[in-house]
Amino acid sequence: MTPKNRTKNKLVLAASGELKREGTITAEVKSGVAHIRIKGFIGAPKANAEVLAEMVDGFLAKGISTAIVFLSSGGGSVFEAEDMIGELNRLSSVKLQIGAICASAATMFLVHFTDSEARSNSQFMIHKPMHPGGGNEDEMEGNLQAIKNITSDYRKAYAARLKKTEEDIEAMWGKGDKWLTATEAKAMGLIHRVINSPVAIDTETAEILAAAGAPVTKITQPKPQKNKMEELEILATAVDLPKTATATDFLAKIQSMKNEAATLKAEKDELQVKNEKLENEAKEMQKAGIKALLDEAVAANKIKEADRPVYEALAEKDLDNTRKIIAGITPHKSITSQLGNGGGGTGDDDKYKGWTFDKFQKEAPNALASMKTNEPEKYKQLLDEYKQNIKR
Repeated sequence: MTPKNRTKNKLVLAASGELKREGTITAEVKSGVAHIRIKGFIGAPKANAEVLAEMVDGFLAKGISTAIVFLSSGGGSVFEAEDMIGELNRLSSVKLQIGAICASAATMFLVHFTDSEARSNSQFMIHKPMHPGGGNEDEMEGNLQAIKNITSDYRKAYAARLKKTEEDIEAMWGKGDKWLTATEAKAMGLIHRVINSPVAIDTETAEILAAAGAPVTKITQPKPQKNKMEELEILATAVDLPKTATATDFLAKIQSMKNEAATLKAEKDELQVKNEKLENEAKEMQKAGIKALLDEAVAANKIKEADRPVYEALAEKDLDNTRKIIAGITPHKSITSQLGNGGGGTGDDDKYKGWTFDKFQKEAPNALASMKTNEPEKYKQLLDEYKQNIKR
């Protein structure tokens, strides 16, 4: 069961429009089968994994493990969606029935469950995960990594479900929201069946479709008639104006909203530029740090210049661990330094000082073999001296 006091993440995957963060989950039992209805924003106070978990607990306690799930959602929290899928997976059989819309994070339900159907006018949409932004630079860097991870997970999931390559998925959503009709979704493999009858679209559903940017938002059931005065009062309330607002008030409010939207767009663009700059600076700092680390290691004879690419690749994946590995490497001592001809050392460095080729053969053949590989010129010099002594 989903923990009641779990930490929430701000990462949201919803349609490009501004969806109302409202939703519901209701359930009932009919003929021994659980009927669950999930509508609206995934992660809303009344439409989250905690609510669903309590329902599933109740069904299982009664021995009910088969469910038909009606889903109509423009998306929401990616983590709540995953948790809700996990709760449904506790049941032995789940059949999905798609309503007017299944977009963004809501499509992950289709990826995880094999039995699904939609109405003839159901609409589907997939796109890259998005983050609402905000926070300090550390939080933004963390959010950037989180969005990259989620994007990778979604790309892999869609590719596996639709039997396509990840490159195909990238091309599909690379230009923005990818909207599909029910027929197109079935042809692609996202759903299994299309019921040849439309789902009724009331005013609330039409508003959700419009906010999500759906291609079709037409109301398909009668709308209650209101007189013009009632409509104006409703409109005034919706934009935080008094019910007695005049046309001039409405025009001023509209202009104010346009100005606010322009300001928000400018701030978003500025934030995007800053994020890109931070990301590039971080990459350059890491690159410089790796170079300095490897330059020092080569100079200290801890690694060979020829091995630099290997350590560069390792450092790009885990710089801290690479530092530890290099710190633990004993600097290489050449045979020349051990012979005392270049190192000027004492102790172990003088061990082979003055040795002949014949003495190496008899007393230190492994050192002689190492000299042949690592110091061929010194090896040849000793061998030539050995040959000359034999001729004498």
